[in-house]
Amino acid sequence: MTGRCVILGDVMMDISAVIDADIAYASDTPASVAFLPGGVAANTSAWMAMDGHPVTVVGAVGADVFGRPVRARLTAVGVDVHLTERS
Repeated sequence: MTGRCVILGDVMMDISAVIDADIAYASDTPASVAFLPGGVAANTSAWMAMDGHPVTVVGAVGADVFGRPVRARLTAVGVDVHLTERS
C-alpha cells in the first residue's frame, strides 16, 4: 500500500561557508559561501519526492528573499507545499 506522507517541521535556508585556505588568525580567511534550502522537514520531503513518493510538507517560511527560493525548490522537486509566510 502506498500513501501520502505529511511532514511537519522546519523549513529554512542554510548558509554554508567552506574555508578555502588555512585559517588566517587575526585576519580574514577566504571562504566560499553557499545558500542552500534546508531544514529537516524540507530535506526529508525533497528526498522522498525525488524518490517518487507522494509527500506534503507543512510549516512556515519567512516572507523574504530566503523563504521564496526554499518554497520554489520544494515545489520544483514535486513536494506538495503548504507553507505559511511569516514576516
